[in-house]
Amino acid sequence: MKVAIYTRKSLIVENSESIETQIKLCKGYFKNENEFEIFEDEGFSGKNTKRPAFQRMMKLISFGKFNTLICYRLDRISRSVLDFSNILETLNKNNISFISLTEQFDTSTPMGRAMVYISSVFAQLERETIAERVKDSMLSLAKKGCWTGGPSPAGYIIIKTGGKSYLELSNPSFIKDCFESYLKLQSLYATHKIIKDKYLETPKQRENLRRILRSPMYVKSDSTVSNYLQLNKWEIEGKENKKGYLCYGVTTGSPTAIVSTHEAVIDPNTWLAVQLLLDAKRESFFKKESKVYWLSGILKCNVCGASYVLANSNKHSYYVCANRLNRLNKNIEKCSNNKYINAEKIENDIIDMLLKMNKEEFFKIPEQNSFDSKSGLNKLKKELINVIKRITNLNDKLELLSNEASRPTIKRIEELVIKKLELENEIEDIKIEKIEPAKINSFDIIQQFNKTIDCKTRRELLKVAFKGLIYNPIKDHLEIEF
Repeated sequence: MKVAIYTRKSLIVENSESIETQIKLCKGYFKNENEFEIFEDEGFSGKNTKRPAFQRMMKLISFGKFNTLICYRLDRISRSVLDFSNILETLNKNNISFISLTEQFDTSTPMGRAMVYISSVFAQLERETIAERVKDSMLSLAKKGCWTGGPSPAGYIIIKTGGKSYLELSNPSFIKDCFESYLKLQSLYATHKIIKDKYLETPKQRENLRRILRSPMYVKSDSTVSNYLQLNKWEIEGKENKKGYLCYGVTTGSPTAIVSTHEAVIDPNTWLAVQLLLDAKRESFFKKESKVYWLSGILKCNVCGASYVLANSNKHSYYVCANRLNRLNKNIEKCSNNKYINAEKIENDIIDMLLKMNKEEFFKIPEQNSFDSKSGLNKLKKELINVIKRITNLNDKLELLSNEASRPTIKRIEELVIKKLELENEIEDIKIEKIEPAKINSFDIIQQFNKTIDCKTRRELLKVAFKGLIYNPIKDHLEIEF
């Protein structure tokens, strides 16, 4: 019997079940001879499934490589009911039983399946309770004016008082100039260019300047600002006091603005005028209809492998190699492919090709692979051997050090252990890539592509069906990369 053993540990801490202990206990569950494959995610949370070893394991499970999946405890797999439900569905679809050692659950029985679902509900409840406590603590600190973590915002410095951190205004001219210049120029590009020449702390990317203009941190809190934020799905905590807001939960999609005590320099009318201008520009951008954009990021240059990007000239749209335009990184050498490909023509040609393609022709297409898997694999293996040697040498050195002197060495060993796991996962990922993909799925996706006219949907379907479409403009030749 082929058994997948999954182990996870959020942090490298003492007095918790180590990866080695989890593996030993899982192996000990089986009495007969079995073939085991170990999947380790050390330093990863169970709040979602974005874990390298877990993703690799699920890919192999979808190929039907195992009979059983076992873990030490249910929350090692996931703390989310929805995620766990999807995982269990995938296991059932591939006739793979699931065993949770601590809870003694076995999904090969109806009672085992029911108990697994019940336990996953409590695991999610525990995670959400912890998250709620952390949020409440952060909100309480923010209301008192405390900075709850992260680098200081542009225009402010962080000061320590009584063991807590607070914001202190350091460059009000920079903040005022950002807002006033944008109102005057009504262009993020032009504003960034002017501000960059005047202030050292100007962010390198224009998108970060947009974040400054959008942030409630810089505006004097009042009811009109709070109303605007609430209309844009922000929660407001505290009573407006003409001081700035502190922001929480913006990156998670549940933004909260907490009326705080730090000094703000932008008056509400100016801030709201900037927001309305940014809103208008965003709305006009999303109203634009494009007939020729869905190949961006999918069509690849045959010379350097970079994606083709859209370029507009004389009211016509063209695809150009990104490394030829060199818009972002001036240090990258320009690609020799200088061809401007008529966007509408190439997209129509590809649509015609996919419409005419039958199943027999599709399965005759040779698979292209731009990555030299053999040389890449050897390079990773050499790096892994080097990391293992360094861990061994540091372990030998550790025996000669006192407890106090050993702390930096222990920290370095922990870093190298994480690096070792990352390399092992990369190596396994490359091995998995050698498994021939299910072309039947790609062909089904092409059939969906042929039935839709929506550009965004077309783009998403092609990204799922193919790794890329390599186009040679000289020979007018297209290769499909799976």
